[in-house]
Amino acid sequence: MPVSPGRYCIATDMNQPRPRPHRLPADRYVGKVCVSFTSCTAERRPALLDEELQAALRDRLAIAAENHGCTVPVFVFMPEHMHVLILGKYDHSNVKLAMDEFKLLSGGWLFRNRPGVRWQKGYWDHVVRPCEGWHRQAMYIAANPCRAGFSEDVFSWSGTGSIGYDLREVLSDAFW
Repeated sequence: MPVSPGRYCIATDMNQPRPRPHRLPADRYVGKVCVSFTSCTAERRPALLDEELQAALRDRLAIAAENHGCTVPVFVFMPEHMHVLILGKYDHSNVKLAMDEFKLLSGGWLFRNRPGVRWQKGYWDHVVRPCEGWHRQAMYIAANPCRAGFSEDVFSWSGTGSIGYDLREVLSDAFW
């Protein structure tokens, strides 16, 4: 079965979603770029709503972002997946390496502290074009719990946060 760009296909041997390979050259993730990532738990296991787990993931996301010169205007933990918007702060920032390091660090934490919970291989990504505006993408990500029926507004979902920004300012700016 052919793979549509930006879509998942079904692996016939495991009947599990298989992420498409990254089709963009590595240099598209370097610099003052903005990328939206979605990462799922293996077998879509609903395990990401635990507060201790979220704190550990948030800490590892902050470390990975800092190590690669990035900030995180918004992230959202859903039951079995997470959305994160990563922004490069400098010409040498690398948002893909930040996401890769986050998955490595958090995967190690999950292995030691939450046996049976692990990340699915790979992730989905979308390089946000400057004309799209990252504030609009941030609002779209923050609204995920509302669209899923888990929350009535973007500020009341406990799994939503920001690293390097005030979340209320990020989401308020998205309206203008």
